[in-house]
Amino acid sequence: MRGRGSERGSILLLVVWIVAVLAVIAAMLSIRTKVFIRNSAYINGRTSGSLVLEGGIQRALFDILTLPARRDVPPEEQNPIRFDYTINGEMIRVQKLSDAGKLSIHTVRQDVWKEIFMTYGKTDAEALEIVSSIMDWTDKDALLHPGGAEDDYYRDQPFPYYPHNDKMGDLRELLLIKGIDDEMVFGSERYPALTEFFTVRKGGTRLDLNSASRLVIQAMTGATDDEMDALLEARREKPFQTIHDVNPFLGPEAFQLATQYFTTEKTADIITLRATLNRGRQTIALEEVFQLNGRTIKWLERREWTY
Repeated sequence: MRGRGSERGSILLLVVWIVAVLAVIAAMLSIRTKVFIRNSAYINGRTSGSLVLEGGIQRALFDILTLPARRDVPPEEQNPIRFDYTINGEMIRVQKLSDAGKLSIHTVRQDVWKEIFMTYGKTDAEALEIVSSIMDWTDKDALLHPGGAEDDYYRDQPFPYYPHNDKMGDLRELLLIKGIDDEMVFGSERYPALTEFFTVRKGGTRLDLNSASRLVIQAMTGATDDEMDALLEARREKPFQTIHDVNPFLGPEAFQLATQYFTTEKTADIITLRATLNRGRQTIALEEVFQLNGRTIKWLERREWTY
């Protein structure tokens, strides 16, 4: 009897063990299935979202090229910077971001850097230190410019890192450089954003007066609000043909600075079209960059992300 009881106990333990193993396997398969389903839904949603966003960007590009020539469209609506479309029942918003009124961060002069940083309340010495830090960040050597920062400074930060020692590929790199903070990069009620001054793309050494924002022009020239109102009203009626066309709208000092930092020379217009789509808590975004020279379009790059 004892032998049979022992045998039955062993069989019972074996059955329990098998059931436990099967339960663990079932749980693991369930988790993997859920992960697979979620990943598939995410990929399908992102793929379909990208296609819809691509459609929105192509419609915006068509409108940008055709609206200025349409006689049935009022002049104030011929050059919009925001487009709203409904595609497949979803609302797509496309924004036009022009780089024509910005300086190439790779070719900007040191005196322009200093002038811009002083608009953020920096002293002459503080502005020069930031300029030195930018030079140290982008040059390929470890030589320290006066007031700048190299490896030792960045290794001592709460989260240590190293300087790029190469050209900046993204304006957000500015946040990593000694002396530059969030308010300077993204702007505030007091200051324009550095992203309004600069682009990482190829450009000239002076700002385009016909496309630069009010904040940028005012920061660089010190023009008063009344002077800016008059200048922008004149620009809306007719783009300035030469830099001297702004002389009647600015005081002597502001005009002198305008001739130093701005130009009206025609260049190919580089624009970024950013399309966004909201799906519940998820936002899908797509950016495409084009170079427009008359009616000639050159596609430059594409970026997409989900957040």
